[in-house]
Amino acid sequence: MTPEIEKQNQVLDAALEVFLRYGFKKATMGDIADKAGMSRPSLYLVFANKEDIFRAVITRKEEEFCQETDRKFLQCSGLRERLTAVLETWILEPFTLVSASPQAEEILEFAYTFAPDLRKQMLESMESKLLEAMSVDSQGISNKDRELSRTVLARLIAVSTIEMKHSIALPSELQQLLEATVEVHASYLEKRD
Repeated sequence: MTPEIEKQNQVLDAALEVFLRYGFKKATMGDIADKAGMSRPSLYLVFANKEDIFRAVITRKEEEFCQETDRKFLQCSGLRERLTAVLETWILEPFTLVSASPQAEEILEFAYTFAPDLRKQMLESMESKLLEAMSVDSQGISNKDRELSRTVLARLIAVSTIEMKHSIALPSELQQLLEATVEVHASYLEKRD
C-alpha cells in the first residue's frame, strides 16, 4: 500500500468515527485531523474539504460491502443464506453502526440530500449482489432464464430494505423484517425453480 493510500485510509477511518460522533454538520476538518493524528494543513493535502471526505467514506463503505458479501458467499450453501448475507451486509450492519450514533438521523438525511448519486450507486451495487445471490439455483447451476424477473425482484428487495431503515428504531426489529424478507423472496424463487 502506498503512503498516499495509507494516509487516505487513516483519514477515512478517523472521519467515520467523527461523523458518527458529531454528525456531518458539527464535524470539522480540525476534528478529523485530530482524530487522524495529523495537522489540518496535512489533512488538506489529502482531501480538499469535508464533503470530499464524506463522499470518500461512503464510496469506501460500498467497496467494503461488496468485498464482505463476496466473502460471505463463499460460506453460503443456499439461496436463503446468500440473500441473508447480502441483507446483513448492506442493510443490518450499517444500520446497527449508524443507529448507535446520537447523530444518526442527521447523517442519513445528509447522505440522502448531499450525495444522491452515491446513494444510487450503492443501491445499484446492492442490487448486483442480490442478483448474484439469486443467479444460482439449488443445484448451483447458473439460471439465466429468469434474469428479468430476478432483476425486478433484486430491485424490489434493495429498495424496500433500504427504506425500512427509516421507519425502524431498533436493529432487532430490522433484523426480524430482513429475515421475513429473505423467507418470502426465497420461497417465491424456490417455487419458480
